[in-house]
Amino acid sequence: MSNRIEKVNSLLQRYVSEIINQKINDPRVSGIISVSNVSTTPDLKHAKISLSIFTTNDKTETLKAIINASGFIRRELAKKVEFRTVPELTFNLDTTAEYSQKINKILDTLDVKED
Repeated sequence: MSNRIEKVNSLLQRYVSEIINQKINDPRVSGIISVSNVSTTPDLKHAKISLSIFTTNDKTETLKAIINASGFIRRELAKKVEFRTVPELTFNLDTTAEYSQKINKILDTLDVKED
């Protein structure tokens, strides 16, 4: 990955996180929402954004609310960045935390004798 793409990903990660946590007023968007990863295409036209959602609400409902607000997020992003075109945003749920917890539980149940 080029240095330019890495900088763009980092910038988008920071700004999208700020917009989601500070500017979206949808009651379905609550709790802790973290932008865990951003992957932008080399032509900067599309960005895949992975979200870690820690909330009391249903995670899929929170994700749907964020997807519905993607146009708003993109407009707010356009105010903050100096790109010719702001990438089209695609959001998905990052499940690595749940997956690692599941693996840890499985490892804890194994009966392994130490030497």
